[in-house]
Formats: sequence, C-alpha cells, structure tokens
Amino acid sequence: MLNRETARKQYSLPNNMMHGLREMKTVGIRYYAYLFCDIITQIVIPFLLVLIPAEVVRMFQEKRNLQDSLIMIALWIFGILIMNLIRTFTHQKIENMAAILTDTQYWRKLNREMLSCDLLKVESSQERDMLNEVMNALYGSDGMGNYSGVIGLYLYSIALLVNIGGFLLYGAIAGSLHPMLLAVLFITSIINCFAQARAINYEFMNMKAFWENSDRFWYIKNESINTEKAKDIRMYHLIRWFQKALHHNTEEASSIYDDVMQHHFYADSIVRFTSILRDGFAYLFLIMQLADGVMDVSMFIIYIGIVAGFGNWITKIVESYTYLKKISYGISMYRSYVKEEISDTDTKPQPVPQDCHKITFSDVSFGYEPEHLIFDHFSLQIHAGEKLALVGVNGAGKTTLTKMLCGLYPLKHGQISVNDIDITTMDKDAYFRAISILFQDVHVLPFSIAKNVSCAWNDEEQQRLKEMYQGQEICHAFDQVDRSEIHMNEYDEEKIIRCLKQVNLWEKVSQLSNGIHTVLTQILDHEGVNLSGGQIQRLMLARALYKEAPILILDEPTSALDPIAESELYQEYAKLCENKISIFISHRLSSTRFCDRILFLENGKIVEQGTHDELMAFHGHYAKMYQIQAHYYQKEVEKHEAGI
Repeated sequence: MLNRETARKQYSLPNNMMHGLREMKTVGIRYYAYLFCDIITQIVIPFLLVLIPAEVVRMFQEKRNLQDSLIMIALWIFGILIMNLIRTFTHQKIENMAAILTDTQYWRKLNREMLSCDLLKVESSQERDMLNEVMNALYGSDGMGNYSGVIGLYLYSIALLVNIGGFLLYGAIAGSLHPMLLAVLFITSIINCFAQARAINYEFMNMKAFWENSDRFWYIKNESINTEKAKDIRMYHLIRWFQKALHHNTEEASSIYDDVMQHHFYADSIVRFTSILRDGFAYLFLIMQLADGVMDVSMFIIYIGIVAGFGNWITKIVESYTYLKKISYGISMYRSYVKEEISDTDTKPQPVPQDCHKITFSDVSFGYEPEHLIFDHFSLQIHAGEKLALVGVNGAGKTTLTKMLCGLYPLKHGQISVNDIDITTMDKDAYFRAISILFQDVHVLPFSIAKNVSCAWNDEEQQRLKEMYQGQEICHAFDQVDRSEIHMNEYDEEKIIRCLKQVNLWEKVSQLSNGIHTVLTQILDHEGVNLSGGQIQRLMLARALYKEAPILILDEPTSALDPIAESELYQEYAKLCENKISIFISHRLSSTRFCDRILFLENGKIVEQGTHDELMAFHGHYAKMYQIQAHYYQKEVEKHEAGI
C-alpha cells in the first residue's frame, strides 16, 4: 500500500475531481446535465438578485408605466423562482447521486478489497488502523456539520467551481469601474481567506484527537453496560472507575472542541474587522463616484451589491477549497488502498491453467514480521495427481504454507508457480476459483444449505430481486457494477444434491422440510436449523466438491469428528480427488496414511518426507509422534468396535 504522501501526490485533488466526474456515468449520463445546471444557476441567481433593485430604481428614474414595471418585476421574480427550483432539484439529484455512488462504487470496491486482499492487511494492527482511516474517509459527515467523503467531494467541488465563477464575474465588473476598487477588494479578501484557512486547518489537525477521544468514550460506555461484564463491575466495585473515566473523557472532549471553536472565533473577528474596512472604503469610493456624476443611482446599487458579494465569493473559495483538500486526502488514501491506477496500461494477467500438473515453491521466504521468517528459502514441488500430507507440531507452518499457496500472503522472496506460471501474475479471482480449501475454522453462513454449498444465488432469486427494484437508480448503479459477474453466481441444485450425497449428508438434508433450501442458524430466520459440528464439516466438504477446482486443500476440517470417522472421511474424500493435486493437513497421523507423500514440517522446514511406511522405517520425528498417538488411537478403535 502507498504511504500517505505518495498517495496524495499520485491522486491529487484535480485527479480525484476528474475521477469523480468519470464515475457519474455509472448512475446515468443525465447527471452531467444536472451538474451543469446546478453550477450555472448558483452563479446566475445571486447576480440577478443584485440587478433587481437597480432595475426597479431605473424604472422609477425613467418614469415607466407602473403596470408595465410591475409586470417586469413579476417576470424577474418568477424567473428567479424557476431558477431556484431548478437549482434545488439538480442539487438534490447530485447529492443523491453521490450517496448512490458511495454505496455502489466506493464502499463496494473497498469491501471487495477487504475480502480479497492478502491476509496481512487483515491481521496487521497497522493495516487495520489504515483501513479505519480509509473507511472514515467515505463517511458523509465529519461530525461538525460539514460534508465529507464522496458526498463532500462532489458538493464542495461544485461549490468551488461556483465560487470561482462568481469571483471572476464580480471581479470583472468591479475592475471595469476602477482598478483601485478591485485591488482593495482582493487584498482584504485575501486577509480574510488566510484567517479562515488557518482556523479550518487548525480544526483538521485537532479534530483527530477529538475523534480518538470519542472512540474511547463509546468503548467505555459500551463496556459499562455490557451484560457479560456486569458481574465483574459489581463484584470488583468498578462503578466509580467507569464514572471517573467517562467524566475525564467528556472534559477532554469539551476542551478540544472549545479550543477549536475559539480559533474560529478569532478568525471570524479578523474577517469582520477587515470587512468593515473593505466596505467602508468601497462605499466611500462609490459615493464619490455618484457625487461626481460618474454613475447613476441604479449603477451605484449594482456596484454596492458587487462589493458585498465579491468578498463572499472569495471567502467561500477558500472555505470550499480547504474542505475539499481535506476530503481529497482521504479519497487519495482510499484509491491507493483499493489499488486504483491512473493509467489503463496494466499488464494483462496470465491465464489460470484448467488442469494443474505441477505446483512449485521456489526459494520462498515469508514471515509475519520482517525480522522473523517462518519459511526461509523454502522449496517444494508437488506433482499432478499427488496426494500430499503436511504434518508436524503446532506452529510448524502447515497452515501458513497452504495460505501462501492460495495467494493470501505476499512473499518476502521467491515465487510460487502453477504449471511454471507465477501465481502473482494470474488474475486473483480466477486463481481463487482454481482452489478448493477447507480451513480448520469453518463458518456457516446464515443462508440456505444450497447457498452454503454453492456460495451463489439461483436464477429465480436474482430475477425476483431485479423485479423488486426495477427502475430504481441505485439498482441501476449496482447492475452496472455487477453485470459481468451475474452469470457466475447461479447454482445448480442437482449438483448440490450430488455433492451432499458424496459426503453422506443428503440423508439428513432430505429429511428437512425445505430440503436444500432450509436456512441455517436463526440469525436471519427464526425458523432456521442448526447442524452439529460433524455435519457442518461435511457440509464444508460438499462445498469443496461443488467447486470442482483442480487444487484441493483440507486443513484439519474434520476436527469435530472422532479419529475413526475422520480417517474414514479422508479415505472417502481421497477417492473423489483423483487426477487432482490434493493437500491434507492433520494432527492425527493415521488419517493421512493413504497419501502418496507425507511431509513432516518443523520451524518452516521439511525435516522428513516419504510414504507412511518409509517414515515409520526411518524411526524419526514422524515415527515418534505416530507412536505417541497410537495408544490413543487404539482406545478409540476399541470404543468404535464396541459401539461405545
């Protein structure tokens, strides 16, 4: 991941604004028209409001017909009213669009990155802090009444363009009267902008401490009412501690907030003082011009409005730019986190082989910490159709090895290749589809059995959802994002049933009232059912079979089964793995006797390898561990044979 400074340079404010502009087409081309109308009306309406009083004065000076004058004024007001309605409509459309894009583009890309990134991003505390920073960058409000996130990017970008347009228009009119007037307006506005910018930047720097304080506040508050902690709080007299901690936290938050507000007060005081000087000089100058006959009363009124509006435009330029710059920093971190590239010249990924003939670990080094390597120049080759077992004590690196093969960890050195193709050059999603892996910690999703096995939806459900949200803008935006993947998310019921039969779970499922459509757990459906530990692990085996991947990995998924049942299940599964590379991990050495090759790992190194018989004859680490477990296995066999 890029560091902050690199991210901000690569994804600059103009680049982020252009990126936001390109993203608008996801929701619809018409939003470009809304954007144009919103900007134009926000510039024109204030200028028309300046012209109306001058036009009224001119009518009376020229002694026009009263009826005609009233009609003209009514038309002016009606026109401004129509433009205001257009501005309100288009501005609301843009804000809604920004909210839609936040969900359909930005949050979904972030979620996809979180779900597909290497595990170090998930497991590292520093990476989690970075993730929290990125997530905070997408929220629509900063807690101080200001927009932030994607909504803020669009609205403050519009505000910046509107204020620049108004500044140029008013500046041109003021300069046409006299350069001195323009100079005074510009200098005083710069002073005001500098004061406001200082206050806003001070707020940005100190509000981080405020939000850290807020996190502590909610942690303490939630822990104080946590029912699981209620006994300890009462028995160890922690009530006063919580009260004191909350009181101290509130005082600290109030101190930070008051300090920020005080700096805003100083800035506002400077703005008011310079505004008085600016208006005093400008009004005196305009009065002198009026007295000398250089301008009439109607023009005097117009220039009064220009003077009042000029300072407002340039003040808002600094305000919108300052907030936009802060928002852009967050968007830059987001875009670097999800690996968005500026150019489209990325190297085309290598195709993932349909059949796996060889897996090679070449001089691989990896460690969770740079100074502590688990694997140091590790090499291994696994052949087509081979059943490989990884055994060893806890912490030997068995699970880490399979996670590296899955591409879940970035290597410090070396490479892992499939059919001599480096897996890092392959399309990540396509490579994931080429591996079926069952980890030792399996989790059931609160959906139907069919969805748990297939990890997909059926065509009927997709069509029903599409009809339910027909015509909604957010549904259109989601469809634009997911259209290329819909065909991959449909499941085959016959295939699901076949897989359940292969793992001896169909008899149980067929007895349920809804069969494979039965919802698991009561998290989303109070009529859902719960499976036993052994049934869940068989369900996960069915999921691995359903995927039909050329590489199969079992990382102790049968820990809830007794040793005999585990051995039987492994033997059954081995029959289903013909012509595929299969990797088995188990602490129970007897369960892996059927494997073609067994690797005994210790501290990230292969200390022994061979068949079960070869390793037993070697009388090394494997044989010693097997003998230690043999007595326990014998007892289990006796119990099994006795039907206990």
